[in-house]
Amino acid sequence: MDRWTEMELLVQTAELCSMSRAAQSLGLSNAAASRHLGSLEKRVGARLIQRSTRCLSLTEVGQDFYQSCKSVLADVREAESAVSATVVNPTGTLRLTASLSFSVHHIAPLLKEYTNCYPNVNVHVEVSNRYYDLIDNNIDVAIRTREFENDSSITIRRLAYTRRILAASLGYLDAQGTPRTVEELANRPVLLYTYSNTPNELTFRQNDEVRTLHAKGLLESNDGLVLHAAALDGMGILVQPKYILYDDLVAGRLVSVLDEWDLPRLTINIAFQSRRHISAKVRTFVHFLVVHFDRMDYDRKWTSFVEHPDMGTAEPTDRSRKSAEPLSASCLVPSNVNGIDISPCSRRLVAVLRRSQESLQVAEHVLPVRRRRRLPRAGLPRKPTSTSAHLISAISLKRSFESVRRKTASGRM
Repeated sequence: MDRWTEMELLVQTAELCSMSRAAQSLGLSNAAASRHLGSLEKRVGARLIQRSTRCLSLTEVGQDFYQSCKSVLADVREAESAVSATVVNPTGTLRLTASLSFSVHHIAPLLKEYTNCYPNVNVHVEVSNRYYDLIDNNIDVAIRTREFENDSSITIRRLAYTRRILAASLGYLDAQGTPRTVEELANRPVLLYTYSNTPNELTFRQNDEVRTLHAKGLLESNDGLVLHAAALDGMGILVQPKYILYDDLVAGRLVSVLDEWDLPRLTINIAFQSRRHISAKVRTFVHFLVVHFDRMDYDRKWTSFVEHPDMGTAEPTDRSRKSAEPLSASCLVPSNVNGIDISPCSRRLVAVLRRSQESLQVAEHVLPVRRRRRLPRAGLPRKPTSTSAHLISAISLKRSFESVRRKTASGRM
């Protein structure tokens, strides 16, 4: 059975709440759709869809696999579209939105490089600490710190994870002392961000130990830069994501407090509208940002413990500089690899597809078979679980991989 079709069928069935409509959208008969789904469930060793004469719903395991498959299919389509994008010249206005802190630290510094690469694109940044509706507000790209979108028409791509930490200036800690336990923190002034899920309730975790503290806010604000400035001025202990504080920690302007304890972490995602053909300006910006985050190793930096001055941002290597170069028509010029003429874009796509095959095998073996529970008719998953982490990387399905391999072997790429 074709894995691509199996996974597309599962996603379509979950979103349309009907196997017959899903089969129709994929050009399959009902009997063929049933065989594909049966083959998929047999391979992963779990029932993914609960069927009855009156309704159809995902099982608990099916929810996890649905989210993974949806992400997988988007990644594979993006990998395939990357080759076509190399000969497209992006134009028009790119409308993006992010929080003020993220825009200042991680969007504005990149815009010169991006617009130099794509001079026909102009950028409009809509700064907001609230989440805009992408469709209603005509937003192309949004940077958000949440794991999933309520709207199934929005595709998300993970950029990095980040810790939330406590930090204070050296002047404040010299004057007031450094809290050594969670209990000592209870009587200290804390600078709180009001748009977090539970601003006055801090849940600390260390191994299997969990402590909850009801913090007293000496200063509360809906903008992180206000709190950041107050902490640098020695007003109190700040609670903020590490992507905002990393440079200050490395430079010694701020010092982490109770760093051995972990607060709930955030997922930084880039979100954009799912379309059959994503515009070149969106595709190139998403690729540009993902490559930059990977090159700067933000995922490791923002989830690590206790920074030191010698752990500053490293200069990108020649290899990472090359990976960040924009895709252009020049990358379609063939080069010789093992006696076969193959372009750099094709080699990159083949590498993605090979890694994808391995990822799919891992995902299918680690998929937990847990107790099933019945969901309502519109039973789409609302929040991905840890199983989804096994399918963050791009997945190649059999048809795509074999097609690229045949073309590579024949020297046509």
